[in-house]
Amino acid sequence: MTIRACLARVSLSEVARDRAGILGESFDASERADLEDQPDRSVAGRLALKRALVDLWGILAPGVPAASRDFVLYRQASGAPGLRSAPGSVAASTLRVSISHSPDLAVGLAVGSEPGDAP
Repeated sequence: MTIRACLARVSLSEVARDRAGILGESFDASERADLEDQPDRSVAGRLALKRALVDLWGILAPGVPAASRDFVLYRQASGAPGLRSAPGSVAASTLRVSISHSPDLAVGLAVGSEPGDAP
């Protein structure tokens, strides 16, 4: 099995400068509602994760165009991020995602196995 991982970083200052624009461009209505009362670090973390997923998509689903908005995230009961849906034929349930924050940076990690590999 060949495992691939992509990591993306987003500064909290980027979100502070254009939170409304980022939410409108990269998140669907359900995600925006979930993030409405959350701090900038939550928006930065989800955006970083979406960017990592876009990068991973170039490896796992070559030829399937993907943008941040194509990946729908949600908050699990534990507070951890979950991936509700993704474009193309790669099942969201086969991917693993994680977010971490520092005082001024959020990091998103997306991990999956290459097509044809067993999950």
